[in-house]
Amino acid sequence: MKCALVALLMVSAMAVSGAAAAEGTNVAETAPGSQPTRIALLAGPGLEDLANRFSAELASLHFEVVRLAAAPESSTPAALEGLAREQQARAAVRIAAAEGAIDLWLVNPTTHEAVYRRIVAERDPAVAVLRSLEILRGSLIDLRALSPKPAAPAPTPKPEPVAPLPATPAPAPRALWFGLSAAATSLDARHSPAWGALAGLHFAVSPKFGLHAAALVPLNESSVSGQGGRVRAWAGAFAFGGSVAPWGERTFTPALGLGVAALALHTRGEANAGFRGTSDLNVVAWPHARLAATLRLSTRLRACAQVLAGFATPRPVLLLADERNAAWVNPLLSGALGLEVTFN
Repeated sequence: MKCALVALLMVSAMAVSGAAAAEGTNVAETAPGSQPTRIALLAGPGLEDLANRFSAELASLHFEVVRLAAAPESSTPAALEGLAREQQARAAVRIAAAEGAIDLWLVNPTTHEAVYRRIVAERDPAVAVLRSLEILRGSLIDLRALSPKPAAPAPTPKPEPVAPLPATPAPAPRALWFGLSAAATSLDARHSPAWGALAGLHFAVSPKFGLHAAALVPLNESSVSGQGGRVRAWAGAFAFGGSVAPWGERTFTPALGLGVAALALHTRGEANAGFRGTSDLNVVAWPHARLAATLRLSTRLRACAQVLAGFATPRPVLLLADERNAAWVNPLLSGALGLEVTFN
């Protein structure tokens, strides 16, 4: 069979970039979800068998083939370009009879450039199709370089960093606490303690450090008996000091501190027959250590407990006849238990 193929291909830039592939892959492979490249195929009378072979080969390369009747007026590149636009095809192939050869035309409608190749078919339709497709593959790759590059995808904007929410500050400790407590003071180690009322103020300088002041008012007397009679004593004090809470302000807050107090002792002697009693008022210093703890009951109310231990200096002397009371005042202990409230 004497036949030749004049192939005119019209490929747009997007068709080439979508159809061409890397070495060892089909040039017409399409991305998932995209439409296959459409090719318009024109064949003259008597070339039906060759057109069918060409269509099958193009379809195997994932082209969509549209068959059209070849007309004399469609033999120019401009006419084929118009037919491709009408069919919304990205390539056009026209098969025409010639003597022992195939002429391959490739037209780029974007750049209006044409590529011409002549192929010796050796009168074998299979060879004609095979060599034509090889030329087609190379021509598509050439046209890919001429086509405009697709626009690079817009970079995905990076999410703006979200500023962390400011941490909720811990509530500051109440600055000033006022407390009332029942207190017991041991003036003599061998006798019962004297009871009193303790009014105090505690100022929280920080969650771990505070200052305190307190006044002790006696409510009853402490009685000491010995040779020649007995002594009734009242003890009052005004104390000032500082304390440290090692673990900070908590629901239960233990604290350690040091302080000094002015201790007032009023004594009245009741003498037996043959002895004489005297009354005295002595004011001495009382340096002491303080162990305290508070238990928060609400935002404005807490229970408090404290123990004070120290030595009065100079030490007051309690004389019963010719006997000095060695258990008098030193060491001097005082404990208190009560409530504290804040108003700020």
